[in-house]
Amino acid sequence: MKYLSRFKRKVAVAVMEAEKEMFFDSLPRRIAPATIEEMPTYIRINGTLMARCIVAGIPPTSDLSGYPADMNPRVIDELMNLSSTGYQIAYSFAVIPISNVKSMKMIDIALYANKVSQESFRDKKGLDRNKQPPLKKVLEEEDFVQNYREIFKGKQKMFHTAFIIIFFGKTDTELRAAESHVKVILESNRIYYEAPDYRQLDTFLSAQPFPFSQDFTWCELFSYHTSALLGTRNPNSRTDETGLLFGQDLKTGKDVMIDLTTLSASHMLLVGPTGSGKTFTSMILLMRALTMLRKRVIYITPKADMGTDYRAVCEYFGGAVIDIGNGISNINPLQILYDEQAHGDLIRVFDDHFELLTQFFQVLFEGLSINMTNYISESLIETYKQKGIIRGIPETWTNKTDFPTMLDLREVWIEDSKDTKNVTAKALADKSFLFTTSWSFMNRPTNINLSSDFIVCDISSVPESLKDALNVFTTGLMGLRFRTDTKKGTVLMIDEGAVFLRNQKLSTFLLRALTQGRSFGVSLWLATQQPSDLQKVNLSEEFRTNMPLSIILGNMRSDTVDIVKGFFKLDENATNDLLSAGVGEGLLLAGEEVIPIKFKPSMLEEEIIKRRLNNKIASVHDGIKLIHDGLLNLVTEHGLIMQDWIDGDDSTLSQLGYEPRRVQRAIGSGLIRAWIKTDIMNGEMVMNQSIDHYSTILQIAGWLQQHGIMVDIQHLDGPDIAFKISEQQYYVEFEHGEQSPQILQQKKQDTSNGRLVFVGTSSNIKYLYRNVGETDTYKRGQQLADFLDSIIESNST
Repeated sequence: MKYLSRFKRKVAVAVMEAEKEMFFDSLPRRIAPATIEEMPTYIRINGTLMARCIVAGIPPTSDLSGYPADMNPRVIDELMNLSSTGYQIAYSFAVIPISNVKSMKMIDIALYANKVSQESFRDKKGLDRNKQPPLKKVLEEEDFVQNYREIFKGKQKMFHTAFIIIFFGKTDTELRAAESHVKVILESNRIYYEAPDYRQLDTFLSAQPFPFSQDFTWCELFSYHTSALLGTRNPNSRTDETGLLFGQDLKTGKDVMIDLTTLSASHMLLVGPTGSGKTFTSMILLMRALTMLRKRVIYITPKADMGTDYRAVCEYFGGAVIDIGNGISNINPLQILYDEQAHGDLIRVFDDHFELLTQFFQVLFEGLSINMTNYISESLIETYKQKGIIRGIPETWTNKTDFPTMLDLREVWIEDSKDTKNVTAKALADKSFLFTTSWSFMNRPTNINLSSDFIVCDISSVPESLKDALNVFTTGLMGLRFRTDTKKGTVLMIDEGAVFLRNQKLSTFLLRALTQGRSFGVSLWLATQQPSDLQKVNLSEEFRTNMPLSIILGNMRSDTVDIVKGFFKLDENATNDLLSAGVGEGLLLAGEEVIPIKFKPSMLEEEIIKRRLNNKIASVHDGIKLIHDGLLNLVTEHGLIMQDWIDGDDSTLSQLGYEPRRVQRAIGSGLIRAWIKTDIMNGEMVMNQSIDHYSTILQIAGWLQQHGIMVDIQHLDGPDIAFKISEQQYYVEFEHGEQSPQILQQKKQDTSNGRLVFVGTSSNIKYLYRNVGETDTYKRGQQLADFLDSIIESNST
């Protein structure tokens, strides 16, 4: 019986192990899709879902590095913050550490190969000293030695890495939209990538948790790049405590603030019919871009708007109003404007300006043939040459004051037209006659001021026959002029952008500006009456992809809302919200979010736009109304204002040099916005204190002074707050950490002539109870509120 029992136990164990093995063997089949069909550029999963892969960090040639040496450490944040509609994006980042010994051997091999390559370029007999290796090889050797040194000293490690990005969608359009979003970020961060066509399945399987991978997906990185690419954060998190304040949510009444740096790009499309408040809304957002985001703002308009005084806004902020036409401002299209910071690539500056001129003529002279366009380019080169300007010699135009004009170009056409076979020259000479009459102002030198941070370019007085072309040229010129100052950043807003959407070439020009704008710190905001203009040139998907922000203003007729609904793919709820929206209201589309919003100006903003306030701020408190006079000294001396200290819209404070921070309420519960003067902030510190400490002390002091109790605040030495009620002296010390018991006792001794109250937080209140006792020790929030109420009540009785 003993042997039989033992045998049964062994059988039972064997059955259990077999069942366990069968269960785990079945898991891959449960996880993996039923079918995968490979196409040249994508794979189809289960017959319905499409997937496409790209491999990041793979350069087009071995002479290049897949990642820049100074790679943006937030690039993975930018990728993971992408919002999607109709598609999904997955990231696979595999990392295998390489031992230091092996790393040094790898560098030794690379260094040896580099030196052999350098030697191959040198003249072995020493007769030709000019025969030297390329500078690239010399710089590579320096990098190899530096990397070897850092690994040898333990400052760096090497890793095998494979960064694969997968796009999922049900249609090819969805895949292209997803891929476009990602490529914009990769290219703006100078990261190369490869789309492994005809190897999509291999790449897809390499991104899965399977025990194999493909060699072509791997590259070697050092610690800095590897750590920057690790997705060690919650992809659903969102940091919108700072950013651009758009308005108020119509349903919740809460402020809508978006951190534009978390989006794939900060381009925006603004759609609104006549009378919807489009220009008024534009001015609100441009003022906030200037004051809250510290951006340079350029507003280009082809029409005068008597209802919204955009000139008043510009004047208030000390900006420049550029009136093109018969006014005092002028742009000579042939005069090359350049940023002195672009000295390293001046030939590119010339080429970009030349291309912009070509676009200008394509709009000005509609229906140009390819031959006519080519002839215009040739005649432009000749015109510049006659003035001594040579493309390849920047010195001939960087300091020049005598640029050719349209009359000079027309003279070239007239001269060439003497050849009766040159019908193109004759046609252009005829078409350009108006440069001698109503367009003659363009022959004056360029005299516009581009040094201001708020620029309005008004071309409403330009003759109608010239307006579209000059609108395009001015927009392109502003984008080229400021794209080198990426640190400052520029918001370029085009009102009545339909001019760009009337033909395919101009729309493509604008699309290129969108895709390249992020790299140069230029955000394009485009306002138009209807999105149908995009559909006419078959670029609706590309524009929607590259403009992650959209504003649709209300006051829209029911017979036109279907066009908007179809373009933005609005559901019934969003469509109903749009139909019920009035002037200055509408929808804000940010990624997947559709927010019913009211673009409400602050009192100061409205006074500026309506020209009731047309000079710069004379005092830091203009436009602010405090709820109690007792708060004025606190605000003036300590540079902090709490959201509930303001009667009205507190967003005004962003224009007065204050920065918002979300802080814990000291009295009561929840969070509240604190506005702190920029000049007293040092990162996330206020002078020598944390924002939490500083705001808590000021909140307590503000509460006391609203109850008629004068306070003395010490930020450096002594108790945080001192005040007296009747004859009783009180002191308040806010403790947000765990100071030693000796220091806490010393504070009690130093204030023995009065009553010391300790205020703690939920994380340290028990520590304070143990070391200073529960008497006169209160937790920030409701406990502190009850204590303050009690001493006020006892004093009143």
